[in-house]
Amino acid sequence: MTGLRTRRTRQFVVKALLMGLVTLLYSSFSALSANAAITPVFPYRFSEPEATIHIKAGTYYTSVWQKAIQVWNSKHVFSFDLTPHASAQITATSLPASLYQPDLSGLTSIQHTADNQIITVTTYINTSVVKASHYTTAQRVHVAEHELGHAMGLNHNPGQKSVMYYANRYYPVQAVDVAAVKAHYQVGANGTPLPSIPAGDTAIKYGTRILPLLNQTLGDEADLQLIIVPGHH
Repeated sequence: MTGLRTRRTRQFVVKALLMGLVTLLYSSFSALSANAAITPVFPYRFSEPEATIHIKAGTYYTSVWQKAIQVWNSKHVFSFDLTPHASAQITATSLPASLYQPDLSGLTSIQHTADNQIITVTTYINTSVVKASHYTTAQRVHVAEHELGHAMGLNHNPGQKSVMYYANRYYPVQAVDVAAVKAHYQVGANGTPLPSIPAGDTAIKYGTRILPLLNQTLGDEADLQLIIVPGHH
């Protein structure tokens, strides 16, 4: 009888420990995956919440970019104005071979002044990688939405349920992303009310990662190239 009680006690302890471990793992995962209350921003932005944009792509990717633009414009926090002129403030195109990296789905290059005003932006979709990774058309639109987010000044959201998650392919623009753009362009020209990275004085280039299904770890990658243009007025 004593032996039976001992075995039952041990079984209870083991079950309690396992339940505690599962709870701990779930809590840790939830904390890791939690979205920022509002998507972080870079210090950089346009002087007004609008910019002209020129699409330089074939029929299919022109449609992808147009759909992404329509999504953002429907939120009424920033206006992307399509133009046929190559002198537009933003150029949306496909990633050239000179910038190719096998784990990038997109890249955005921003030229800005020393006082953080955006001058021009070139934003890319890595067409060969998204094709090889079997992105659907909707997921390619999400990549375009993500890169346009950077063009407006958005940084990466640490949570997965945001178009600005650094390895996003599944989510369109979310409320946390819209709120960030709205707040970013409501303050004075020299201020920002949101968490942001320090202004840099050299070009930086990282990338949004195409991660193995079972190895999606968080990181600090930013699919941005930031370039200061000295003496620009």
